[in-house]
Amino acid sequence: MQQIKLWCLPYWHVGMIWDVNEYLWEQHYLLAKEFYEENGHLNIPRNYSVGKWNVGYWLKNQKRQIKRRHYERIEKKNW
Repeated sequence: MQQIKLWCLPYWHVGMIWDVNEYLWEQHYLLAKEFYEENGHLNIPRNYSVGKWNVGYWLKNQKRQIKRRHYERIEKKNW
């Protein structure tokens, strides 16, 4: 296991993406954070994009997932 870690280590420095979903989430998060720092709120319009990144749609999906998880937890407790 140690040999694999040492073998992979140099590639972290050349910008390889190991987990595409994590990379995409991080990029959208950073843009949403930047929007918040500039505007003081996260009421981002759904069609708000920065380059190829549709930050508004991403944030809407994040909020929806949080609500869904919340209701799933409530349903599990009430069964």
